[in-house]
Formats: sequence, structure tokens, C-alpha cells
Amino acid sequence: MSLNFFKGHPTDSLLPTEAVLKASQSLLTRTRPEDSCEDDRHPLTYGSDPGSLTVRKRLASWSAPAFHETKDSVSAAVKSSLELSKLSSILSNPINPNSINLTNGASYGAMNALLQLTLPHGGPAAPTRRAFIVSPTYFLINSVFLDAGFAGKLTAIKQDASTGALDWDLLESELERYSKQPINNDNNNNNNNTCTQNLSPDSTTGDDSRPVPRKVYQFVIYLVPTFSNPTGCTMSLPDRLRLLALARKYDMLILCDDVYDLLPFDSSADIPPRIVTLDRWTLPQSDDDTALGNTISNLTFSKLLGPGLRVGWQETPTPALAQNHLATGGAVRSGGTPAHFATMIVGELLRLNLVDPIISNLRKIYGSRATALKKAVATHFSLDNSTSRPQARLYGADGGYFAWLELIPTPEYTRLGLDASKIAAACSAHSNVVVAPGGAFEVSGQDLGWNKNCFRISVSYLSESQIEKGIEAFASIVAKLLTGDIKV
Repeated sequence: MSLNFFKGHPTDSLLPTEAVLKASQSLLTRTRPEDSCEDDRHPLTYGSDPGSLTVRKRLASWSAPAFHETKDSVSAAVKSSLELSKLSSILSNPINPNSINLTNGASYGAMNALLQLTLPHGGPAAPTRRAFIVSPTYFLINSVFLDAGFAGKLTAIKQDASTGALDWDLLESELERYSKQPINNDNNNNNNNTCTQNLSPDSTTGDDSRPVPRKVYQFVIYLVPTFSNPTGCTMSLPDRLRLLALARKYDMLILCDDVYDLLPFDSSADIPPRIVTLDRWTLPQSDDDTALGNTISNLTFSKLLGPGLRVGWQETPTPALAQNHLATGGAVRSGGTPAHFATMIVGELLRLNLVDPIISNLRKIYGSRATALKKAVATHFSLDNSTSRPQARLYGADGGYFAWLELIPTPEYTRLGLDASKIAAACSAHSNVVVAPGGAFEVSGQDLGWNKNCFRISVSYLSESQIEKGIEAFASIVAKLLTGDIKV
């Protein structure tokens, strides 16, 4: 068996088989008065477009305390930073279930958001001018953006693995530059970035059955704000607020994969509120109910209950963004919510109070593995140039699935022409260790040099002893490459 640090999978032994079985049996055998409600329905029939209202209500009640976004759990620093006179009353209001759209996972959620709220190549509304992806990035998100039509319209925004800060100068200058460029679209005759309902049948979005005109954002940015994939870093509260301000200024959609927020290894960790929550708390007041906000919190139970369930959800600052846009795509209106039965199983897990113990166990186990990783790296690499071992820095490993290991290039490293891909290949050829080279986490067509000396290390798949053994072998391969005992 290989020691695979590339896999961002939970170990099979951590999958909650018994809890899922119990919830499934309960769901299918108990009396369900909500089945007669058009917003709920029987678990084996077509679901409503945004998903079961009962499940969305349970998710809404569970989410605020789970994400520490209640009146009693929000830190004083957050309250001070927001400077809201009405914050107390805002925190007393629960998440609106109608601000939730159920999905079949974060991957589908990302694609759904791009399909429903962006238009990269023309059409009757002003097209989305540019997509920004925080880099290094989740390596498979590139394909989602390319499938949505963003080939040639992607810009990588560098993130500092040690602080979580973005390259603000680049982001702001690119937003300003592209916002001033004329829109190359002969069909665009409206100025409010909506697709009108009376579209010609052959136009890109010629669908007059939508409940409201389609919203098209001018820009979109994708990131993982908390315990990022791949670096494990977390964006600070001031940076989250800064990004939100830019989004409002430039009509930019913030697409957040908030999939690791519930996996801090230190129970006292002060994790900033999600950007969607900050958006909701600070949303400018309007005279009607058409305000949308600028953020989608794209969430999944894949990292918590098991990826095979294919259950996720999207939370938005306002009901309008979820109900009138995310839940109105053609496929959803045809077949209903994409994972009705599975989402109802998760809803039953919430009803039976089985979710929190599962997450608590994951935090304990992954935390132990992260500690083993930190210890192994400190043992087998040199963190301060005080030994002859290969030099490295480790970022993250405080929550979520991943850490980011950065080798320090020595003159010999450079002379030999080593890079992460060559080292990963040597690990596969000369040991049973699989590591993920940094080049895999570049934005498509936007090379920032992560392949020079960086690696993503997963703590979700291997046990503590396997992590220790694997890091020892990894360091040994690097040392042998540097001494010439192994040739690339």
C-alpha cells in the first residue's frame, strides 16, 4: 500500500455507516406529516427546487451555532471590527431557511453558481468580465471554471500561505482595469446587469420561464477562506471585510468554498465569521426585497459525513439570491433539487442529533494526525537551517484537511534543477510515498511558480504512524536527490 499524501479523502474507517443507516431507517419508517407540504415532499419523489424546507430549517438552526455566528459565540474582536449599533439584534436573528439552496456537493454548487450568476462570453446581458481564483488553488476548480466558459478569462490572485493575505494591489488594479473596458456585446442594451425575460429564442439564455430576470455579476472570485485547500491558511477578518467591500464596489460575486470551517483542531480557535455572514450582517438596507448580496457560501457534507452521500448546500446573504437564482436553473426546475433523498437523510441525522458527535470525532482524529505531521516534519526536515537535513517550512495543519510544505531551495537544489514534480516522481519511483507537487495547484494558464518547491500534504487519509513513516521517506528522497545518490 502506498502512503498517499495526495488524497483529500477521509479514511474509510471514519465514515459514519451506522449513523447513516440509523437515519435512513428512521426517515423511511416514521410518520412524516411534512410529506404533504409542497415545499417538503416524500423522500423518494421529486424534491422542491431549493430542497426540502424542513431540511433547510434544520440546517439554518444548526449552522449558526456550528459556525460560531450566534450572539453568544461571536468574539468581541468581531463585534468591535464591525462597529454595528444593531449587531445584537442582527445576531439574534437566525439564518433564513430560504437563504439556503440544497445541492449534491460543493463541486456541483460551484458549477451551479457560475451557470446561474455569470455569463463569461456574451449574451443579452453585460458579460462577466473576469474570474479571479485565489492561488494556489484547489486543483480541480479550474475545470469547473473552464466548463462554465471562462477559458482565457482567468486571473490568479496570489495568497500568502503564512498570513492568508491576498495580493490586494493586483486584485484591485485588475478590477479597475477590466471595469473600464468596453463590453463587447452588440445585444447589450440594459445597464443593470440583468437578463430581461423577453429574450429571443436563440439567445444564450433565452428562457422566459424564470421567476425574475437573471442576475449576471460583472466579476467573480473563488477562494477557500478558512483552512484553505491547499495551504491550510485562514483569511483574517479585516481581509474578509476588504474583499466584501471590493465585491460591492465592482459588482463581484464571491464564491467561497466554506468546507473546512467546521474542522478546527483547537476548540478555542478564533475563526472569523464566514464572508456570507459578514455580507448578511452588513448588507445595505433597501426599500424592497430585491437585494441579493455578493456572496455564496458553498458548503458540503463530503468532508464531514462522507463524500458518497453527495450532499451540499449553498447559503446566501438574502433569500432572493438563493430562491430566485441558484434554485431556478433549467435542470433543477426539471428534476427538482439534485439530491433530494440524500439531503433528507442528512436532515434526519440533524434531527437525531447525530451530526455534531461525528464532526467532533473528526476534529479529534485529524488534529492528532496534524500533530503527527508537524512532529515528523520537525524531525526529518530542518526548520531553522541548524542541521544537515533538507530545509523546509510547514504552513497550516491547524484545521481542515491540508498543510503546505515548502522546501527551501539551496544552491545545490537550484544547480541540480530540482522542482516539486521531479521530487514527487522520485518519491513514487524509489519509495511508496505519493506527494502532491505544487504545480498541480496553479490556476489554469496563470503559473505563479508553486511547482518550484511546494507540496500539499493531506492529513485526512493516513494514520499517525503512516504520516510519520511517509514524511521520513519523503525527506530521505529529498536528501538523496541533493547528494546525487538518486538521479532525476
